[in-house]
Amino acid sequence: MGALGALLTLAALYETSIQVKENIERHDYFNSAREYSRSVNKPLLCVGMKTKFWQPPDGDVVVDIDPAVLQIRNGIQADIRKMPFSDKQFGACYVSHVLEHLDSMQDVDMAVRECVRVSDKVVFLCPSPYSLFGVFAPEHKLRIWFDSGNNQVGVKTIGQHMTVDDKLPVITDLGNALVIE
Repeated sequence: MGALGALLTLAALYETSIQVKENIERHDYFNSAREYSRSVNKPLLCVGMKTKFWQPPDGDVVVDIDPAVLQIRNGIQADIRKMPFSDKQFGACYVSHVLEHLDSMQDVDMAVRECVRVSDKVVFLCPSPYSLFGVFAPEHKLRIWFDSGNNQVGVKTIGQHMTVDDKLPVITDLGNALVIE
């Protein structure tokens, strides 16, 4: 194996380790959101439908902009920026790998505020900032990371930060995961 082959092998191992970590993280945060929803006797809202067998299961209600969501039990076609639900209707809102598909920082701001409006607790997950797939995926329009120390959501592609409102305290921050309650 030449130098290029060795480099490609290292890159593949590196990316696999990140994908495994992200998948474990998705399941852990999903389970936490589901447990919280059950503890307050409210449904769990998942924004973005399950597209791969290894992803966590769907929530009690699933929202996606894709019309295929209508094939899912309790699937509702809607935009994350304007959902057809009443205030605090859900115990938790689980949003995994959705925000990076939005077009702008303003869209992310609208989505965050809408998720907080419809649920008691919100879990946002985005691709790891260290993931090659996350960086080079053509459908990812934004690079997003969370910084609870500065109470910000970073949107890298335009070099600006969205400040999370003081009424939305960040309680957990792992770089690519954010929980607001």
